[in-house]
Amino acid sequence: MSPVPVSVKVLCLTLTEAQRFGLIPADLGKDETLEGDADRRQFVIRTLWDIVRNSNQAKPRADALDMLKQLGAMT
Repeated sequence: MSPVPVSVKVLCLTLTEAQRFGLIPADLGKDETLEGDADRRQFVIRTLWDIVRNSNQAKPRADALDMLKQLGAMT
């Protein structure tokens, strides 16, 4: 069997666009709680700090620091 070429296309979509295309359920956040939101926020902040500490590339570190500033996680 010979390999079959595969084409991959990457689309940048907003949440609204993805929901319109049926890729994400329209009621995605209907059961959200404040506690769950806070847990996800802390997970994101921990992940961004891990990137700052462990990435050996300048661009991901700079992007992570910028996001941490935007989230108010840096003083």
